[in-house]
Amino acid sequence: MTLSIAADRKKEVEQRAKSTCKDDTVSSLLRIWEEHVLPNWDEVTRQKRTRELWWRGIAPRSRGKVWARAIGNELGLSESSYTAALRRAQNLEKTIKSGSQLSKEEMKKKGWLDRIEEDVKGTYPELRIFQREGPLHGALLDVLKAYAMYRSDVGYVHGTSTIAALLLLNLPTSSLAFQTLSNILNRPLPLSFHTSDNGATSRTYYLLLSTLKRKSPQLHTLLTNPDFNLQPDMYMKDIFSGAFTGVLSLDNCTRLWDVMVFEGDAVLVRAGVAYLLSLENRLLGAGSAKEICEVVRAGLEGVDEDEWVKRLRSAGKSA
Repeated sequence: MTLSIAADRKKEVEQRAKSTCKDDTVSSLLRIWEEHVLPNWDEVTRQKRTRELWWRGIAPRSRGKVWARAIGNELGLSESSYTAALRRAQNLEKTIKSGSQLSKEEMKKKGWLDRIEEDVKGTYPELRIFQREGPLHGALLDVLKAYAMYRSDVGYVHGTSTIAALLLLNLPTSSLAFQTLSNILNRPLPLSFHTSDNGATSRTYYLLLSTLKRKSPQLHTLLTNPDFNLQPDMYMKDIFSGAFTGVLSLDNCTRLWDVMVFEGDAVLVRAGVAYLLSLENRLLGAGSAKEICEVVRAGLEGVDEDEWVKRLRSAGKSA
């Protein structure tokens, strides 16, 4: 019994030490981002050593400012852009509620609004902040509806709700979340999946599978087995459309985004490799295309953020 108590106390001391060390690291990172990187952005972000900072993880209190600045605003959006797009959505909702006959275009947009309402119900339910009565429920709906109206050539694509939710968790206002969402989804890889650009998505899949072949020939052989007639679209399309927000834990996804906002689309391909390699044992036990798709779509569990980042880094190395 005495030995058991001593072991418990030792474990508690070790856990406290780890917690203190982590708190010190977060405090140190915060000072670096706030006092060194942000005030000297153009110079510091070009330095090779700064790359290690975002791989270590952006300080939570700095994350919103850093993400918004790294993603940028090439589209030139403003708060009034957000307000105008949201107003179009609200006007459509008024027309729908009035019972007026809807035009073909209005019916299409109504479909977007319906899918948004449905997707929001399942957005990070464990947090209980995006569902009805939650503090960010209305903000998430507004950002998604405004985006669908702003990008009426794209509309609403499944998976956008978790991207917008991740931004709302880290950015101070809905208008900034809208601006950042619009700009990140305008990058080539996300845009290709949201617009169903088959040529561009095929190139992404080629890069994914060719890298995977070097990393795990056995897994590559499984996924390209002609007997399964399995196309990458069947298991990776929604993952790329949602920029991994639907299959990674919130912490792991946040760390991926810390890197992706700086290093761009190539990191998403690398994440695809790391993600599939993390599921390798389960995938190799699959006996059909259906089972493979189920394993990939189920998401990654039981991997902490440091281990995930380690796997993400390894996936991009040639050896």
